[in-house]
Amino acid sequence: MKRIYLKFRIVLMAFALGLSAVYCWKGSLNPDEVFFYLPESDSSGVFIVTVPVDPSRPEYKYYCDVQDESERTSCVHEVVFGGRDMSFYDNGGMNGCGREQKDSDAAGCERSLVSARAFVWTHWRQKRRGYIAVTAASPEFEWVTHLFIEPSDNGKWRVVERTLPMLLPEYRELGLDDLIEVKWKRATAEDERYGFKRGTLFLQLSDLVGDSLIL
Repeated sequence: MKRIYLKFRIVLMAFALGLSAVYCWKGSLNPDEVFFYLPESDSSGVFIVTVPVDPSRPEYKYYCDVQDESERTSCVHEVVFGGRDMSFYDNGGMNGCGREQKDSDAAGCERSLVSARAFVWTHWRQKRRGYIAVTAASPEFEWVTHLFIEPSDNGKWRVVERTLPMLLPEYRELGLDDLIEVKWKRATAEDERYGFKRGTLFLQLSDLVGDSLIL
């Protein structure tokens, strides 16, 4: 059965399924923030990742769960970019909104998501390397999904996602594999429960077994 992983503006389906795939850091009872820089060749901007805590799941362990700020920053950068030479990638920057922005500027958030969809679609269709990050939020959590449009080692084009905060593999279900299909869909009444207005155009990115990420 196909599963839909909703990791952008709509509610992440995994939250509704017992947080089985939510990516969080273990820490104090107060939110943390992780700052890290995009590669200098592309941008000097700083990403701020608000890290909520789920006190009901203290047994979970997370990537980059270290106290030293410089070590955590270095770890986060490696988890996201994985040694890629970002000078080869068009940089789509940060898009989407966190909870506070979504409440104060919903129209601006939607415009940002429209731009993000266009960036992913254009680079996918034109087979151009691209990188983009999208912030999203549910009432309880915020997360950032990073997407890389790129060829795989065998030359086939794919979209690779990295979502932070991220549980270690032994504490989460299998995530998405390389996303190899990107297509437009128009929201129906069924999609309204995920936050889409009926008629909204969105992207569905699917892997080989049919698991999907919706933007």
